[in-house]
Amino acid sequence: MEERGNIDLNFVQRQFLACTPINKLRWNNFRNDTTAEIIEAMTPEMQRKILEKTVNTELVKKYPMKRSYQKSFLKRLINELENHCNEVHDEMYSTYCSLVSSDDGESSTQYRHFLYNENPTCTNAITLQESVSIVSLGTTGLCTWQAGLGLAEWCMENKELLRGRKILELGCGVGLTGLAIIRSCAPKEYIFSDFHPAVLTMLCKNIHINFPTDNDSLSNCYEDESNINLKMHHNGVNIDVRCLPWENINDGSNKTACIPVDAEIILAADVLYDDSCFHSLASALNHLLATNGTYAVVAATIRNADTISKFTEILGVHDLVYHEMKLPKREHFIRTDDTPIRMMKIVNSSFTVNEDNVKL
Repeated sequence: MEERGNIDLNFVQRQFLACTPINKLRWNNFRNDTTAEIIEAMTPEMQRKILEKTVNTELVKKYPMKRSYQKSFLKRLINELENHCNEVHDEMYSTYCSLVSSDDGESSTQYRHFLYNENPTCTNAITLQESVSIVSLGTTGLCTWQAGLGLAEWCMENKELLRGRKILELGCGVGLTGLAIIRSCAPKEYIFSDFHPAVLTMLCKNIHINFPTDNDSLSNCYEDESNINLKMHHNGVNIDVRCLPWENINDGSNKTACIPVDAEIILAADVLYDDSCFHSLASALNHLLATNGTYAVVAATIRNADTISKFTEILGVHDLVYHEMKLPKREHFIRTDDTPIRMMKIVNSSFTVNEDNVKL
């Protein structure tokens, strides 16, 4: 068991790789430990180990994190050591200076790496390329939000519900939830869907990073006027990426031919931010949940409670009912902020809710 006042290297690594805000990053999992207690344990050898677990890992060298974040991490560590009159390892200074001297401008994208408790090693990390901007190219889908982490956490906590199922994710973004499910929950098939070309292109890259194949990196990810699509097989799971605008799902046109109406579980995270899209989303859910036994699990980051309430009202207009779900425990993923989330199960109002099927 980790002793109070000691550094938890694995905990520090998980926070760092996920780009936890520097002011919220902790050196161990004991919230009551003072900075002085922890810094006293930070011998030069421990500092070297921290570097090995963070900025100097092969994972970060291969898929670089935002350089300004790495500099801020080392700057905080150096400042705390100096403020407590502790010896700073020479490698700490040299690594920081190297980052400063190589500062030739930030890329428009960065990598984040999510380690989870099931197998918290860099070789098993979920690596995501994301935009450094919250809104980029007219979409919010190029970065991971808190509800995506919450939904992934719920899925890993309830993997027996997903095993052997055909799952469709709406508004999948850069892919965290689906990648976690494919790796840990053994679904039969997982269909990622979004509508923005830039999001789908980055998603395809992330799938190939995490599930490399013998083919050229994007040989089976193609683009045409209306579709970006990937089909592959990984560890017994069929993986598909589709361009799927919500308004096309229930419009009765020939565009609906590729819509997976036989999906057994619908997932969505962080899609409830633009109320002008709520009717399209609810109409799509009505179409996808037309078979008894199917259900949707929707997770939302609560930025504005009124926006979420508006969505729940619109569900009724489309013959859908929702039930609040218990939030999962924070056991697998590091949450990078404390923004609250909300989760709901949605079914067609024509069918009886089987509460044993989904833990509420």
